[in-house]
Amino acid sequence: MNDKENKKYKIIEKIEKGEITRKEAAFELSITIRQIDRLRTIYKEFGEKGFIHKGRGRNNVNKKSKEMIEELKHLYLGEYNDYNFVAFYEEIIEKERKIQR
Repeated sequence: MNDKENKKYKIIEKIEKGEITRKEAAFELSITIRQIDRLRTIYKEFGEKGFIHKGRGRNNVNKKSKEMIEELKHLYLGEYNDYNFVAFYEEIIEKERKIQR
């Protein structure tokens, strides 16, 4: 767990032990009492693992491959070196549309 997740876990744990109130925890985490209640539910159902972000370890779905980046860089610096970024983008999109037809 990272520091932020660990902090949430420790504070919710203090609530469950009766060391602090929900209001104090909400102030410390800068969230609402309703969000504290949601975190308490996660704590009760999943324990420490529930506080780990669900996207950890996954690849970004919008990430472009290194090959594509290199190909675009090669095209921009070579064949389209006198184009600005907008004109280059429009030219590439137009060629892609012609190929798909």
